[in-house]
Amino acid sequence: MNQKKLSPKKLVFLRSIQTSFGGAEVFLKRLTEQLARENIKFEILHSNAPRWLASWIKAWWFNWQAKLNKKNNFYFSLDRIDSADIYRAGDGVHKAFLKTKSFSLNPLHLTYLILEKRCFKNSKWIICNSYKIQKEIEKYYPEISQDKISVIPNGINLPEINAEINNQAKQKICQEFSINSNLPLILFVGSGFKRKGVGEFLKIISQLKTPVQGLIVGKDKKIKTYQDQARSLGILEKISFTGQRKNINDFYLASDIFLFAPEYEPFGNVVLEAMAYGCVALTNTQCGMCDFMPEKYWITENTPKFIDQLLQDPEKLKQAQSESRAIASQYSIEKTAEEILKIIKKIMG
Repeated sequence: MNQKKLSPKKLVFLRSIQTSFGGAEVFLKRLTEQLARENIKFEILHSNAPRWLASWIKAWWFNWQAKLNKKNNFYFSLDRIDSADIYRAGDGVHKAFLKTKSFSLNPLHLTYLILEKRCFKNSKWIICNSYKIQKEIEKYYPEISQDKISVIPNGINLPEINAEINNQAKQKICQEFSINSNLPLILFVGSGFKRKGVGEFLKIISQLKTPVQGLIVGKDKKIKTYQDQARSLGILEKISFTGQRKNINDFYLASDIFLFAPEYEPFGNVVLEAMAYGCVALTNTQCGMCDFMPEKYWITENTPKFIDQLLQDPEKLKQAQSESRAIASQYSIEKTAEEILKIIKKIMG
């Protein structure tokens, strides 16, 4: 089969870091795999900056690296750079993100603000993965025309699930972490516990009347802080800190409820993934995925009561899990790739 060509220009995706973890990285992997299946030719450019450099210097390095390699390439960037043709704002709006943080002299913030402004201005098109991000661009960068902005949510490959697969995964996880397999499992996935909301996760677990086991998958340099918080809330024995895991699918399959209360999250790939695996996913309005979910699944002060109601009524829980999976099924990677390709073809000409 001959490879399709969009134009004489070479399509290049840009993402500075290369890792198996992270929402943007997972999105890029899924998107490019789908494009490869459709026989679309592309390349991926990662940063070649030395690992020992400070983060803010690495950001400038990648910006300069992209410029030097631009030539006749067509850039679809997932990083803030000033030479992007299409910019996918998957990392959100840094001006908005800083509103959630205390004052910091970290030069990385200033670097991101400078590159962000240039990126929004210079890009021919901006793709947001949620309406939350579109609204933030409109609020913090009113000079940017809304006519060059599209909202395209992340896509996912819907996995196969059934009672047997779920039970096998639960037995596997419970055996590894010495958990009573009769207990419902409530899951959190994410690294950088403060921004991702582990503190709120622990508070909600502590307010439940139903016996449960919480699973926290991810890493954080200050993990002891959260272990101490769990201890002070009297739930340390109810929480398993698993570290970063490659078999994340087993955790989704094994769990009943997914709880994610970030301080700032442009989309929340993990929420969509949890729903696809049949978890009841609950998140807050700081997470862009809430734009695509019924309000009853938004985290509020009544969330502990709502979780108890689900866990104490198996039929109600099953119905909510089916609804979550049905919502996730609307966001296939094929549909996402199709919408993105339309924009690429439009801008490349």
